[in-house]
Amino acid sequence: MLEKHDLKISDKADVEANAQAVDVQSSEGTFGEDESQRDVSSNGTLSKWAKRLYGWGVEARGSQPVPKEERVDMQFSKLCWVFFSSNFNILGFERFAWVPVLIAFLVAFGIGGKNLGNPPPPVPPTALSILGFAGVQAGFAMTWSGSATDFGSYLHHKAPSWKIFCYAFTGIGISTILMQSMGAAFVVAAQSVPAWTEGYAGGNIGGLLNAVFAPAGNFGKFLTVLLSLSVASNLISLLYSASIGFQVLIPALTRVPRYLLSVAAMGIVLPLAIVGAHRFYEAITNFMGLIGYWASAFSAIIIIEHVYFRSNNPDNYDLDDWNVSSRLPPGIAAVSAGVLTFGLVVPCMGQVLFTGPIAKVTGDIGFEVALILSALLYFPFRWLELRCCGR
Repeated sequence: MLEKHDLKISDKADVEANAQAVDVQSSEGTFGEDESQRDVSSNGTLSKWAKRLYGWGVEARGSQPVPKEERVDMQFSKLCWVFFSSNFNILGFERFAWVPVLIAFLVAFGIGGKNLGNPPPPVPPTALSILGFAGVQAGFAMTWSGSATDFGSYLHHKAPSWKIFCYAFTGIGISTILMQSMGAAFVVAAQSVPAWTEGYAGGNIGGLLNAVFAPAGNFGKFLTVLLSLSVASNLISLLYSASIGFQVLIPALTRVPRYLLSVAAMGIVLPLAIVGAHRFYEAITNFMGLIGYWASAFSAIIIIEHVYFRSNNPDNYDLDDWNVSSRLPPGIAAVSAGVLTFGLVVPCMGQVLFTGPIAKVTGDIGFEVALILSALLYFPFRWLELRCCGR
């Protein structure tokens, strides 16, 4: 947990030397401190490959907190690159994963830019459409809330909170605004370009990109494939953090190196992706909408807990209690607030899958309702939980 006060280091050179020492130690495989690494080391062949993976920077520690003496990384800009490229890799790949994608988009602007200057007459936006669009966009960005702290677990434990916020917000904000703006421009222009209209039939994003790159011939096909493969880099960060989700749900999995759990998560995602590929636009729209509602309620509950009940003070968290259920909050208040919130969210949701009776009048306001109602419910529920359970 990051402390609020500014970083105070008397000798930066010592800190950097300590960071290098920790990096070397982790690259050699510190089996003595991590349960999953100890299990891997019990097998000679597996241990050899595990040590090689650790030497490449592959993370094995899962839900176990990182000790303060190992949280010495001063490169806070890593958070920016993580979110900017939607990619996380300790080897530094996240710093460059966005470059080929940017080149492909610049080529797309160069080829199709002449068709972007004469869009069809705009349809005046309504309050309903603005609310729905804002909810979808906020829900998309807030889905990072469940895993964002995982990306900064090795940063210095006394890092200034404002710097962490600025780097993370910049990475999310710039990438989201640029991609959404570009996507909107090409989709709107597709209505006046027959080849683009045909490619975009049924919300086929890949078909639209292929139509845009068509004048470039084989090079255009290469760029289309490159952009399709870029989705894999977007999934790396999600699969990386999904491993912690497995360990939270099933504590016994803390003995399993997290990279193996990431492989298991990929095994789950792959068949779902194959099935959803035939109805990509509809599937992704429904999925993002539903996840956005959950992220809204989740974020509101976490904010209320930290700001109000923990007095916005990281010192009010006892890290020694992280895996001792008898000393942790029971979670009844959080689960109750989150579940009951959806009693009103469902009638307010407007998705391809389902449109509630309230949403038919107001538009999709499920995100806003989830954010407000979960916060209002969590206050009394958490107060009662503290009175009854004392934790």
